[in-house]
Amino acid sequence: MLLAMSGCGEAKMSQKQVFAMDTIMTLTAYGRNADAGLNAAQQVISSLDVMLDPELTTSTTYAINNAEGKNIAVSGQVAKMLSTAQYVYKKSGGALDLSIYPVIKLWGFIDDKFYLPSQEEVQAELQKLCFDKLVLTSFPSSGSFAVSLPAGGQISFGSVAKGCAA
Repeated sequence: MLLAMSGCGEAKMSQKQVFAMDTIMTLTAYGRNADAGLNAAQQVISSLDVMLDPELTTSTTYAINNAEGKNIAVSGQVAKMLSTAQYVYKKSGGALDLSIYPVIKLWGFIDDKFYLPSQEEVQAELQKLCFDKLVLTSFPSSGSFAVSLPAGGQISFGSVAKGCAA
């Protein structure tokens, strides 16, 4: 008995390299619509990159970091990322702390002006850690969210953004 199996050929593979979140990413998709899938994935990654970049003045992260303690409206996606990060922060005893951004800046990783800070400088910046004081508010009637961080506090999604993109 011979069966025709027209759909059992090798699936088409497509790849695309994307630079986002300060990382070169290689995306791979299989199937008839692989190229469309790669383009859609690139759009999602680019959107996250723009939304989460703490140095981009139009980003959500920049708004949070410069709100000086005021509430900032955030998307459901950002609220979910913050909620998950808060959960991991608590479960890990603070090992994942998105408010490490002032320390990252001190070392020059943001502007590529690398610098070896003194222990005193590091300790001064570590005093700004405040992820335990981040307040995430949900407004169920409208489906909206707001976040506030103590004045002077700053966050970076650098430790979690690529995982969210994946």
